[in-house]
Amino acid sequence: MTNDEFLEQVIKDRITEVLDEFTDNDPITQAKREGALTGLKLCKNKTSDELSIILSTAIQNTRRTFIALGKKEISILDYFRTKQYEDAIRWVCSCLSAKALSEGQGLIINPSQNAILKVTEILGTQIKG
Repeated sequence: MTNDEFLEQVIKDRITEVLDEFTDNDPITQAKREGALTGLKLCKNKTSDELSIILSTAIQNTRRTFIALGKKEISILDYFRTKQYEDAIRWVCSCLSAKALSEGQGLIINPSQNAILKVTEILGTQIKG
């Protein structure tokens, strides 16, 4: 499986999970769903280098949003939207990093245990490393 095919599968699977997870129509759930879906869609057809930059920017935006929330400059909905956006991008980067780890390639970030399990699920092979 190529990196592009793997990336497409990770995003597709996570979109399905987001739509299943964030089903309530309350404003907070809608903001979370919107942020996650926006982040996932942004990751499509990106290289590892591009995703690294996108994640770094998303982390900075979440920090700024958290500070703005503390100052009551934005709503909690804006914060949740921004945080889920970052989390979705982080998930994609973590999955790609887990795959890279299994292939002895460079990582974007340290992969989470769940990302390693996802790679195992998609590729049908265990990661050593």
